[in-house]
Amino acid sequence: MIKNLYIKNYILIDELNLDFASGFNALIGETGAGKSIIISAIDIAFGGKVSGKDVIKKNQSCANIELTVLLNDSFNKNLLFDNGINDFNDEIIISREITKTSSRCRINGTIVSLDFIRELKTGLLDIHSQHQTYTYMLPKYQIHLLDNFDKNNHQALIKDYKKRYAEYISLNNTLKELENTTVLNQNQIDFLKFQIDEIQNANIVSDDEDEKINTKLSVLENSEKLKEYSYNAYSVLYEDENNIIDKLGFVKNNIQKCLSSDTSFEPIYESLENAYEMLRDSSSQIRSYCENISFDEQTFNELNERIDLLNKLKRKYGPTLKDVLINFQKFENEYNKIEFKDEEIKKIKAQIAHLLPELEKSCQILTQSRQNLAARLSKMMEKALIKLELPKTKFQIKLTKTPYNELGCDNVEFMLSTNISEEVKPLSKVASGGEVSRVMLGLKTIFAHADNVDTCIFDEIDTGISGKASISVGNAINVLSHTHQVICISHQPLIMARANNILYVYKTQNDETKINVKSLNETEKIEAIAMLAGGKVNDETLKFAKEIIYEAKSNDKNYSVAK
Repeated sequence: MIKNLYIKNYILIDELNLDFASGFNALIGETGAGKSIIISAIDIAFGGKVSGKDVIKKNQSCANIELTVLLNDSFNKNLLFDNGINDFNDEIIISREITKTSSRCRINGTIVSLDFIRELKTGLLDIHSQHQTYTYMLPKYQIHLLDNFDKNNHQALIKDYKKRYAEYISLNNTLKELENTTVLNQNQIDFLKFQIDEIQNANIVSDDEDEKINTKLSVLENSEKLKEYSYNAYSVLYEDENNIIDKLGFVKNNIQKCLSSDTSFEPIYESLENAYEMLRDSSSQIRSYCENISFDEQTFNELNERIDLLNKLKRKYGPTLKDVLINFQKFENEYNKIEFKDEEIKKIKAQIAHLLPELEKSCQILTQSRQNLAARLSKMMEKALIKLELPKTKFQIKLTKTPYNELGCDNVEFMLSTNISEEVKPLSKVASGGEVSRVMLGLKTIFAHADNVDTCIFDEIDTGISGKASISVGNAINVLSHTHQVICISHQPLIMARANNILYVYKTQNDETKINVKSLNETEKIEAIAMLAGGKVNDETLKFAKEIIYEAKSNDKNYSVAK
């Protein structure tokens, strides 16, 4: 559950530190006071989309939102361990810093990704808003809702189907690609084969073979000069009467004699000894080079022929030898596609034919599972709607067959009839505002238990309802609050009367507009509900407020959730 919300420099909030309780938390206040801003801050902390330039308070560089969350026993703590978060007991702090160009998320100080925060949200929090009401009306979303009614066996069936469907799509794409391969005439095929043979017959050793050959040619072309220069170097080093090695040997020997009297010469001697040995090795290598270098006309001619061939290929298929090899692979692949096209098409069609019965069977099993889930969910919804003052309502989930797609071969649509004499119709076409609110609450109540989330947030779930329906909605939310933390925005006194923690949201306007929140005591709660009920606080509205609070507490003992 959410224990605390801290907000700084967010929209109209300078700084806000807000404690939530377990059970039923109600946010009340005038329209436009900022209740939805507080809910949006919670959503943003859990990875909701945000634009810094729209939410950072004027003249500030960043906004900060921080949530302290208590974890329930069923929460999968491995999610935290797997993402490097180890320092926690049953409490985590989720924070998000928002700048004008970016944002950064942390859990207990450790930077985490938005995707991880959003994954975490699915096990901790569910937010219902007016936008989500619209989303729930869409059949393309309703299939996801139905599939999420079972997190275990049904999910395994979806995974199995998706695996087979992905293989089916891959094979079909390959088949289309082959069937759409450009048809070449025989002359074009022959030319393609000629290009392959021309490059293949060159037996190119590597993509830098031409560079290595040019280096060898340079040595051969300059062999006489190289022999002369290297011999001159060898003579100065070793062969001349006053050669460098002999002189260095003289120096080394004299320093060695100094060592007998002064050991400080030891590092100097070691350096001279190393230099002496290195020069001897170098002179030996230079002498060997002099003796072996010569101009070989046959080798020179062969290398020139080879470089001419490689240059010819580079002009045709280059500009580099690497490009020649790339084009060779391209020509070969194209030729193989043409040569083995019919055989490959036949092979892939056979694979598709083999896969289709498996895909169909997987699809049928998935459909049957959805039908079972639909029957269970429909039954639970009708029970829930009875308690929400929709006793004659028929709720059904209609499945119709569709072509194979990534979700199976079913179209799922929630159907509703609120009058006993009328047939069920799509939810989006028959429900009034008040009916939609109660259908949404029924779904949320059922799925809150199925998903095992700890906190449910309702942003004006009471839209379009009043009177007896308000009492039933309030009772349903209250019962949900026995097993879940509920945070609710409402303007209905009959609903607010059931809250055990009321937070009054209000604006102050001095030099600038600011949002503030106050936790109400029992007396203030009565006065706030009286104000909601009659627009003013007097003996009559106070009496009404006390009566509905007393009634709410009495009903709490007799009301239960549909199971």
